[in-house]
Amino acid sequence: MTRKFSALILLLILTFAGFVYFYRLNSIPNGFYVDEATIAYNAISILQTGKDIFAQQYPILFRLLGSYTPPLFIYLSVPFITFFGMEPFIFRSISAISALVSIVFFFFLIKKLNIFKSSITLFFATFFYAISPWLVFNARLGYEVTLAYLLFNIGIYFVYIAFKNPKNLIWGSIFLSLSTYAAHTQRYLVPIFLTFYFLVFRKLVFQKRNLRFLKLSFLVIILLQIPNFLVLNTPAFWVKNERLTEQNSSQVVSSIINQTFTYISPRNLFYELSDIDMQHTIRYLSSFHFNQKNWLQICFTSFCNIFNSRSFLRTVYFHSKSITVFTAFDYCHRSGVRFYLD
Repeated sequence: MTRKFSALILLLILTFAGFVYFYRLNSIPNGFYVDEATIAYNAISILQTGKDIFAQQYPILFRLLGSYTPPLFIYLSVPFITFFGMEPFIFRSISAISALVSIVFFFFLIKKLNIFKSSITLFFATFFYAISPWLVFNARLGYEVTLAYLLFNIGIYFVYIAFKNPKNLIWGSIFLSLSTYAAHTQRYLVPIFLTFYFLVFRKLVFQKRNLRFLKLSFLVIILLQIPNFLVLNTPAFWVKNERLTEQNSSQVVSSIINQTFTYISPRNLFYELSDIDMQHTIRYLSSFHFNQKNWLQICFTSFCNIFNSRSFLRTVYFHSKSITVFTAFDYCHRSGVRFYLD
């Protein structure tokens, strides 16, 4: 398949996804959710006064109604409302654009992983990703989930291609660090990802030719995390961690196990989310479309066929991080079974 034809197919997928994400975005979903409204209100307040709705000047963490949120989505909303107005469409369009861009990086990451022999399969995977219910749902809401997911996805892409060009470790560090300012979830995901990255691929990462870029990447992370370090000891930074600290060790372990099995259950994955908050769900629709279960079985079989190759570890690790883990943690972020990550 020629490069031009591949670009054309990808453009068609993006066009269709753009229609799905942007169609009547101002009115569907109906109304303006509390989360969306408080974020929009803070963005407008920053634009007009330089302070949030509680009169704090350019805060690192924004206080919402009973909670706190990282600042990136709100600050990014300011130029949008400056040039385009204050309609719900404007705030939601940030998520829609983030979802569209994530399709591109998903395509490139899966292509780099080289897990499909046929390019047609690659485009099918990209298409099903683009129309996956959890991505469509969050692409049409005006808060931080999709933006954080995009930044995390870009970071993983650059970290992966750094195996061949270690300079990309610096770009990966930048985007992974920025993702921690978009959503609370990424504050957990980024250190978890990097820990396993360095453990699993230590022989590839800690080669002599990579050491200079590893040091620079570490310096970039430290510098970009300074704002987070400034509020690290405040209750606001750990506000989503309250339920974790309220339990003893055995309860924490039990909760993690229960949540894991709840999430991976067929009912939850393919039929209906186990969510107590109806604003986070569409009835009878879950993380995947019902007919995608057959595709997942095919993917699992394909992984088993390459089990004896070194590339298997690399493929499974990055594939799981870029798809399964994103889906799982994003679900936890917006679901009723969320405990510590939301």
